[in-house]
Amino acid sequence: MSASDRMDRQVEAGKEAIAGAGEHISQLKDDAARVASRAAEVGRAGVEAAREKYEEGKEALHDVADRVRTQSKDAFAHIQEHIEENPLQAIAIAAGVGVLVGLLLRGKH
Repeated sequence: MSASDRMDRQVEAGKEAIAGAGEHISQLKDDAARVASRAAEVGRAGVEAAREKYEEGKEALHDVADRVRTQSKDAFAHIQEHIEENPLQAIAIAAGVGVLVGLLLRGKH
């Protein structure tokens, strides 16, 4: 076998290797595209799940706020009713609280 034949075979082998590498690169590109697409799908699903949890939390917070508002109104109405039924007792309680606050504030100075 002549040097020229060996050179031709080596060139041919190099071309085949380059062609094979091109196929591998093409396959890698396809795989990377599939992975990127799947990652985007997972990301969108994660965002949607987070959005749903946010909405659920927001609704729960509104429910709690409504309950607190209702209970506060009920408590205020009960206190107001008690004051209207027992005005002297309410004045005495208010005066006692005022005296205690005054004593506490005077003790700090």
